[in-house]
Amino acid sequence: MLVTVGMWHPKAYVVHDESFYSGIYMSTTDTGESSPIWSIRFMEHAAAAPLQIIDGVAKITNGYRSTTVHEYTVTDIKPTLFLENTVYFPN
Repeated sequence: MLVTVGMWHPKAYVVHDESFYSGIYMSTTDTGESSPIWSIRFMEHAAAAPLQIIDGVAKITNGYRSTTVHEYTVTDIKPTLFLENTVYFPN
């Protein structure tokens, strides 16, 4: 037990900004094990934008974005279908 005395308390803590946890972890060590079962396990590329137009014509202005709130200002010219790029972790 005396040999492990130096390991009883952490030497330091790493503090990251919220965006570190809400974005895609770009490293070779993440193989999708932290992704929900209904998402793409191995992401081949990052999304082009947080909110994308699938069909129609609209102008999107990104607003405040955090892990729990996504705000946009949308001006649609005609009926539009959007894709909101978010990985959802319920509960």
